[in-house]
Amino acid sequence: MLEEATSGHQLHSPQETRSNVSLNLPLPPEAMQRVAHYIEDIDTFFTFLEAFVETDVLGPFQHVWDLSLTVSRSKLWPNISMSQESAYPSSVTMITPCYPAVNVIGQVDWVVLEQYIQPATPLAWSYRHAPLNTLTPWMSQLRFHRIVSLHIDAAIDIGIVDVLPLIPQLRTLWMTVYDNRLTGALMSFVQYSAITSLSLHSDVVQDQDASERSHLTSAHIGCLTKWLLHNPVCVLEMDSFQVRTTATAMKPFYEAVFDRAMPLRLYSQEGLPLPGLSTYGFAHPIGVRSLNLESCGLNAAATRTLSEGLVDSHVTILNISYNDIGAVGVRAIARMLARTRIRKLDMSSVGMDDTTCINLAAALPKSRVQLLNLIGNDVSQVGACGLAARVQSCPLLKVLYVQVNEVGVVGASTLIEGLGRREQAPGTLLCIFTSRRSKAEALYLTSLATEFPSIEECCVHTSIVHSMRWSALT
Repeated sequence: MLEEATSGHQLHSPQETRSNVSLNLPLPPEAMQRVAHYIEDIDTFFTFLEAFVETDVLGPFQHVWDLSLTVSRSKLWPNISMSQESAYPSSVTMITPCYPAVNVIGQVDWVVLEQYIQPATPLAWSYRHAPLNTLTPWMSQLRFHRIVSLHIDAAIDIGIVDVLPLIPQLRTLWMTVYDNRLTGALMSFVQYSAITSLSLHSDVVQDQDASERSHLTSAHIGCLTKWLLHNPVCVLEMDSFQVRTTATAMKPFYEAVFDRAMPLRLYSQEGLPLPGLSTYGFAHPIGVRSLNLESCGLNAAATRTLSEGLVDSHVTILNISYNDIGAVGVRAIARMLARTRIRKLDMSSVGMDDTTCINLAAALPKSRVQLLNLIGNDVSQVGACGLAARVQSCPLLKVLYVQVNEVGVVGASTLIEGLGRREQAPGTLLCIFTSRRSKAEALYLTSLATEFPSIEECCVHTSIVHSMRWSALT
């Protein structure tokens, strides 16, 4: 992002830049400050500030630099947070304009908070656990501030929903829902709201009756559909709800999610079934950029339908893990893969066998896949060897997850050699998961990987963990 925004501008040393900043700036100061907003990495951000310190380029970011000399940089970027335990320097008021919002964590004393923020300062409030008798009066003050984001991960009563209509600037809402009463009230609010990012997560409380647990009805789906149709929504996430709806109710919802004129950046339906997807007809290629359908009951028929919508779609991240799509489903994904923009593909535990692993492998060289997860499938060294033969022709592949318990040491070794023999390939991360192999075998695999410069790292784990490189592509 920084490279694009600076249009090829190369940062010089701070001393050199300050000496001729008036001659070499590619953009006016206001535009350079906008560049700073897009730098998420802490070290890169402060290197950027240092290059222009004590010039008119930084504007309010000069105060961020000054404060970084006495305050930990991690507390200043990429966001600033205020909590009950925090002590704030008086200069905080000068840097709040540098952030899209100031994070407020927990029940910060409003009197103290108002000493450091202006009434117009956007606030993002997050909350986990606190006594309800103290939370209710505290929350009554939310409506007097410019709250743009709420993140509530706690079992709280319906009173929170009563406050939401009084916060007109609210655009991001993340909530854990524990019962039907709260779900219904929340959906009634959402359908008429201006929220653009909604994340709803169902959970249970101790001794809760199954009939009281959160579920989505056709009426709730209708509320979400109306909301999607009337707002520039960019994120919708739902997980772990019980679903009591029909294919008829889901059809307009699917249209609002997949065929909308303004595509979603992220749609995640994790742990929820997809009624009617197998018979849904995609009118257009899917517009969603990141699509997560983990553990949602995808079968072969639904996967076939989904694959039709993925052709020429905007989807760059696809997660269909923990769905028993079987051989038919895997082949459907393999057939369309070369005609998609998918860069990150998670197909762990989807019922893949040796034959379908080889089918998928044959599609990889012509695809754009950079990160691939195949753990938890019924793939032996036969499938692994077939995959190894194809990855030699996959110059874009950066991260590969496999599981030794299935592919065996011979299969894992062949994969290492296949990845290692690629020419002009990026440094690759190979993650191998094993729970039944000896330390000697693990040492052998990591040692073998060091013989190939194109394998940047080979990790052998006893439990499934995701690397930072896997999570980085979002």
